[in-house]
This record gives sequence, structure tokens and C-alpha cells, in this order.
Amino acid sequence: MDELLGEGGPGLWWAHMGPSEFDELRYELRSLHPQACVAMLRGWKCQEPAGFFSELGAALQFPYYFEETWEATARMLGDLSWSQAPHHLLMVNSAEHLLAEASFAEVRSLVEVLTTACAQGRVKAVCAYWAPGGGDGLDRLVAAGARLAPLPAAKGLASHVPAE
Repeated sequence: MDELLGEGGPGLWWAHMGPSEFDELRYELRSLHPQACVAMLRGWKCQEPAGFFSELGAALQFPYYFEETWEATARMLGDLSWSQAPHHLLMVNSAEHLLAEASFAEVRSLVEVLTTACAQGRVKAVCAYWAPGGGDGLDRLVAAGARLAPLPAAKGLASHVPAE
């Protein structure tokens, strides 16, 4: 699991994983990397951009001056001087709901912001969980330009990682 928070490699990951296994993964990552910020976003709260900004700001504990826009999100993820954590991992539970009610342009903005942050090394990885049958969310992100890698096998969780 060091691949998730290590240097280089893909920044956007995906997995079909049940909620309890996904939570186990979060706790495993927190125990392996206690200095890292491992933040959980609830996909069902992120169906529109306003909900995403609210969840992201709360999960990462953005400073009070965070403006809920894509430009401000890019600035916050591009300059993490406000955070003491050396690595940041965003985990989106029920990601099939992520921006499900947003326009394609909004989904593309999300992909651009996260891809840029990952490329800069500011956000080391983004994990997403898609419920069985929730492939539309994955397809929407890929259509918007996301290059998603399958989640590497985690201790005890290998059976939930999709085959390449």
C-alpha cells in the first residue's frame, strides 16, 4: 500500500470494494502512515459541486478563507502550506455518486484539479470506491480525462481489487 502515498506513479486509483472493506483500508493506511492526512469524502454528499466543496473542505480541514470554487480548490491542493501533513490521500466512498448531478464541464474541472494536484505531488493519491453496478461514475470520470489505475492489493483486501 506504500504505492498510494509514495512518490511518482498514478495519482488516481479505483476499486470495487464494499464500505466496510474500504473503511478497513482507510484505517490500515492511517496506521501505516500516521503522519499522512487520510481523508474520507462521502460520495453521496458530493453529487453537485457545492456538496463536493463542502465535503472536501471539511475532510481536509481547509482554512476559513477557502472559497468553494474549482480555482480555489486548485490553489488549496497546489499549496498545502496550511497543512502539516507530508502526504494527502483523498478517499471517496460511494464514488458512483461523485458529481452525478453535475454538468460534464464540472466533472472535467474535478478531473483537472485532481490530476494537477497529483502530478505536483501535493495529493499523493485519490482512491474511489464504486459499488457493484456503479460503473457510470467511473465512465464519467474517464470520459472527462481521468487516467485511473486499479487499486494495488492491500493486506487482506486482495480479493476486492479488480483484475487488470
